[in-house]
This record gives sequence, C-alpha cells and structure tokens, in this order.
Amino acid sequence: MEQLSGQSKRQALEKWLRDQLRTGNYAPHCRFFSHTKIRKLHGVSQATVTEALQSLEREGLIYFKPGCGTFVAPPLRARKILVVSSLDRSNDEYNTFLCSAEQTSGAASFIIVPISTTEFLNNVKYLKVIYPQVAAIIFFRRPELFIEYRKPLEQMDVLAFFYGSTTYRDATGGRNCFYYDEKAVVHTALEVLYRAGHRAIGCVNLQYGVFPFRYQLYREWMAQRGLPIVPDSCFQITVPSELYQTLLQTPKEKISFTALFCPFYLIALEALQGLQKIGLSIPEDVAIISVGDVETEFFNAIHPHLTSVCIDHRGDAAILINRIAAARGQAVPRIDISSSSRITIQYHDSV
Repeated sequence: MEQLSGQSKRQALEKWLRDQLRTGNYAPHCRFFSHTKIRKLHGVSQATVTEALQSLEREGLIYFKPGCGTFVAPPLRARKILVVSSLDRSNDEYNTFLCSAEQTSGAASFIIVPISTTEFLNNVKYLKVIYPQVAAIIFFRRPELFIEYRKPLEQMDVLAFFYGSTTYRDATGGRNCFYYDEKAVVHTALEVLYRAGHRAIGCVNLQYGVFPFRYQLYREWMAQRGLPIVPDSCFQITVPSELYQTLLQTPKEKISFTALFCPFYLIALEALQGLQKIGLSIPEDVAIISVGDVETEFFNAIHPHLTSVCIDHRGDAAILINRIAAARGQAVPRIDISSSSRITIQYHDSV
C-alpha cells in the first residue's frame, strides 16, 4: 500500500493519478485504474477515490463508461473554455484578452473558444453536445447573460464567470467575477490632466452601458477637486459620431475647456477630428484623453499625440485562466476576484 502525503488525501491522490498518466505510457482509450485498485493501493475511502477521479475527468484527462470503467482520454478531449461576447476579434481589447487567454500557462489543458452572444443563445440548450468537454464559460462584459445563465450552467457542471466593470458588481454579486475598477480608470485619466495643469476639463457622456457611470465618476472627481463643471463642456451623445457633428456646429471661440475626457477611444477620435475641423490644435489648444487599449500603429495613423488610459486585459486574462485551471480540483469550484486590473497609460505626451 502506498502512503499519500500532502494537504489532503484527495489532493495527494489526484497528484499521484496525474503522475501515472504523465509517466505511465498510457495510450488513448486504454483502461485506467479501477476504483477498487486505487482503494487497495492507497487505503482511502470510496468517496476520496470518486472525488479524485471526477477532478481528472473535469480536466479532460480521463473519461468514464458506465458499467465498463475508467479510460484515458485522447488529446482531442481537452476541456474547453468558451468566451462569450458581443464583440469580435477586430476589437483590440477583446482580441488582447483572447490572445493572452490562449497563451497563458493555465490554458495548457484547455482550448479557448470565442463565440458570439447569438451563437451562445442559440446553442445553450445543447451546449455539451455542440461543445463537448466544455469546462467553463467566461462572459466578457455581458453581465446580463452571466446573471441569467450562471445557475443553469452550474447544473450542467459548467462553471460560469463574469469579466467586466465594477459598474455591475451589485448586480452580479462577486462570486466567480473578475472586475476592473471603473473609479481607478476614470480617476487615473483625470489626474493625468490635472497634473498637466488643466482645470477646465470637459467630458463626453455616451448614454448606454458603463459610460453614464464613467460620467458620474467624472462629476464626483470634479467636485472633489473643487473644479466647476461648465454645461457647454459636457456633451451628451447617443452614438460616437454625434460628437463630431456637435463640434462642427460649435465656433472655436465658444470652446470653454482646455482638456476633454472621452470615456471610449472611438469618441476620442471623433473629438479629435471635430476639434481640428473647427481650427483647434491637439494637444496645444485642447488635450484629449480617452479610455481604451489601441494598437500603436492605429493611434499613430490617426494622431501621434493621443493619450489613453488602458485596462490590463492581457494580465486579467492570464489571472482568470490560471484561477480557473486551479479551481478544477476543488470540490466546489469557485473564484472570488475583484478589482485586480492594472491601469496603464499610453502616449502620455498628448496632455
């Protein structure tokens, strides 16, 4: 009988079983250790053996045939993590998140599969048929889907996770959530402008999603700094292109701000083009700072002096995937992560 050592008998048994798979020269689909043999080898309970084998099955290392036994899984049975979003890989932030998720060490035993919101909704009833061996689903900035499908997915033995803004913390709870801190994002951007000497700071409010919350944080920060909010320096828009049209109708003499906070990089591009069209220089006359990670080539093609505050989607993806990988062996898998994102600044010379 082999004696197990470690944090618990189950964890030690799982490690021993993984070592056997790694070093035992097992061919795909060949029979693995039976429950009875494992009990005799290690003197552990039936429950411990069952929990350890189920953990390996969740990882896609083995599979069960009712009435036949336990078998070694082929490589194609690797577990999948679906990433559900309304975005596609043309979005820089989403693509950065996916690339890091695919490359991080925790993804070694997973296949990362990005799917659209529509595809998820059409196939959720048949999820395990269409995506066999799915282990987890990350809802990228889709809190409403996470809230609606978290429990049904868990009943299907699929872990559900939300990745997105602290704006949705109250609605999503906190369990199996990884938030980036909106307050840190907005305040970082405004502090950059403040340290550069700007006191007349305007803001653009895109009236959906997280953007009204960013506008609220802007107003709170201005009040904390004792800075006045001039009505004609705050733009209420419904689509980014609306800002460009509004600026075209504004004489440059009427521009009352020396800096403009844009809560999204596409809004910053509209502001840049509109302000330049009416005869103002960026950043000499008006400094612009935005939120959003954009590739250097894209920024430089539009304007070499745009500044942006960026959420560390690359680092977030690595943390989240590694936590999911670590949670596989837990009896009740769960992840509690909050406000872990690093905030960085691109192209600081524009303010």
